[in-house]
Amino acid sequence: MTSCVPTSHCPRPLQLLSAAAMCVMVSSVNAAIPDASGVIHGCYLKNNGILRVIDSANDACKTNETPLNWNQTGPQGTTGLQGPPGRDAVSLWAHVKINYSNGAPSLADKKGAVSVAHSTSLKNGTPLKGFFDVVFNQNVTACAAAVSAEPGASFSAKAIILERELYQDPPFSQNTRFVVVVFDEDESFIDENFNIIVTC
Repeated sequence: MTSCVPTSHCPRPLQLLSAAAMCVMVSSVNAAIPDASGVIHGCYLKNNGILRVIDSANDACKTNETPLNWNQTGPQGTTGLQGPPGRDAVSLWAHVKINYSNGAPSLADKKGAVSVAHSTSLKNGTPLKGFFDVVFNQNVTACAAAVSAEPGASFSAKAIILERELYQDPPFSQNTRFVVVVFDEDESFIDENFNIIVTC
């Protein structure tokens, strides 16, 4: 066995280890997998099916290998078909007036509204103060509605849209009706004029 005294011509063991480590570090730094475009490059060995990943900047497939490339993010899909145009919005509305002598509501002005009446109690069929069924000439299940007090009203009233209830045996289809409830600041139900606007 040939021995070697550490000199400039015969590096020390630690110098050899350091050089090897530097080679590994340089290889790791220079490797670009995936590459700058996000593509992973590989080589498929035809005779046994072995696949290896390569740094395409420093390596290439051999003659008996088939190049295989794939993208980490995937390619951009094709643009979908243009959807059909949406239908124009339909606005329905009603201005409801109260006859203060008997409390009966009526349609003073309207577009698409068919009728208005007090909602009735399921228990005894009596009219419910502050509750109104506003019926329209089309299905309003998918429509949005807003309610407001009559402009210039001398009271502070709130009005909300209830879901189409099933508490009343329907003289009309439930799908064409909004139930409106009107109440004052004391949360007392009141019969007062109001406007309802429905957008479909």
